[in-house]
Amino acid sequence: MNERQRRIAVLGAGPIGIEAALYARYLGYPVKVFEQGDACDNVRQWGEVTLFTPFDMNSSRLGLSALAAQGVHFDSLAPDQPHTGHQWIDEYLVPLTTSDLLAGCLRVNCRVVSVARDRQLVTEHAGSPARGERPFGILSEQDGRESFELYDVVIDATGTWTHPNWMGSGGAPARGEREIRIRHACGEHNSDGIYTCRTLDATRVDQAPGDRFILVGSGFTAATNLMALDEARARRPNLHCVWLTRQPRDQPFASADDDPLPLRRALVESANGLADDANWLEWRADSVVDSVAIVN
Repeated sequence: MNERQRRIAVLGAGPIGIEAALYARYLGYPVKVFEQGDACDNVRQWGEVTLFTPFDMNSSRLGLSALAAQGVHFDSLAPDQPHTGHQWIDEYLVPLTTSDLLAGCLRVNCRVVSVARDRQLVTEHAGSPARGERPFGILSEQDGRESFELYDVVIDATGTWTHPNWMGSGGAPARGEREIRIRHACGEHNSDGIYTCRTLDATRVDQAPGDRFILVGSGFTAATNLMALDEARARRPNLHCVWLTRQPRDQPFASADDDPLPLRRALVESANGLADDANWLEWRADSVVDSVAIVN
């Protein structure tokens, strides 16, 4: 088989999937990008958040060249300046999907059902070079119709946004958590008021019923949500939050003095400061969630 004709499937039309597909098309490979929603849907869920990294770290020379060929210029996205997720999508990522290199490559609202080696069970020829010679079969579903196609290379760029960590011991689900996630995914409850794994902004906090919150985790999403809660307190003075983190240490985040990204360093310092001094916040380290339940 001609190496340059090897068919490539990219799963996920987020930032990584788009850039991977763009580079593969630049090298001359046939490419198809499968996306179960619209391009960059996951980024849109936290689009109001300002990224730690400036635009020159969130774009590629190939991407900029592809857009320049289409007459796209970046007056509002300076190379050394931070930007929001919405700006990243609307001014860079989505225009890339319609550029000459990627036009016709995206298959949106198309769910990948399975990926498997063609005519090979999982146990057949394990570890053998012969297995690697077989293409991948991809079963997908779009508008209620199934399709099966063969590809030589599959790039999984689906990411982790739709697979947040569980709250229980060792990263396992806490009792009752699986049910809550299922009901949340089915739209049975208001995710802002009951349960959410998303990044919040102050507006969404304002819309949540009640003033009592539990924040679980010590990642940067948790710190971003903490800032949203702090901002909302100007309008909700009775707001109270219990913040649970797993690590048994003196502050939620390790010192960020040597962090080369100023915005990330400032976020860590602010979160640690609130954990030390805020009277509306109760931080509990070395904590594990045993169970969760919906109380009607």
